[in-house]
Amino acid sequence: MTPGVVDALAARPYPGRVCLTGRTGDGTLFWAYALTGRSTASQARILVESSNGDVEVRDARGGVAPDALRHYVALARRADWLVVGNGDHVVPLCDSLARGVSIGDASAVPTFEPDPPIYTPRIWLAVRTGSDVTSLGWVRRAADGHGHRGIVAVEEFEPGFGVLLTTYDGSATEVRTSAVPTEISVAAWDIGALEQELWGALPADLRIARLVTSLRETRLLTGT
Repeated sequence: MTPGVVDALAARPYPGRVCLTGRTGDGTLFWAYALTGRSTASQARILVESSNGDVEVRDARGGVAPDALRHYVALARRADWLVVGNGDHVVPLCDSLARGVSIGDASAVPTFEPDPPIYTPRIWLAVRTGSDVTSLGWVRRAADGHGHRGIVAVEEFEPGFGVLLTTYDGSATEVRTSAVPTEISVAAWDIGALEQELWGALPADLRIARLVTSLRETRLLTGT
């Protein structure tokens, strides 16, 4: 049986960063991103929509020097492309796609995060306006130290179907990298219900922020 959003995330006590795409029950195609974190610096973050439509992860305290591993553009729109992801690869990837670079070539550039000993995977969703095809991409550190990459294209999502991609699937005390796409069911009827379901499915002591976007609107939530 295909798990729902709640059950899929419950099986990952510390999911890290979360990418989710699919269709709600009313047929709306969506792309979502969520942050969880353990440290004080990670918890002190907010999502802010900039004037150009990008959504940035920023420090909430003020006066703190930006940290590229914590502060970045999580959603970028360039020409007719939308990219959602967990790091400073999001904007270059979206820029490349907007210039006509193929998804395969553009996805060959990002690498995993330089945060030993975890080496957090980079994950992303990419879609072109007017297309029913969403590409899910990831790169994680292999045992030999090289990047292990993957791209999955999901076509023509049916209402109530989705795919989940997270950076971790272990616990907060035993972090384990993941970045393996998982098919899920989407019980939410619309975007509003989905944003609440996603937020409620994240561990309450680790959740930081989330965004849900469609081609019509973007919803942000930071804090409890």
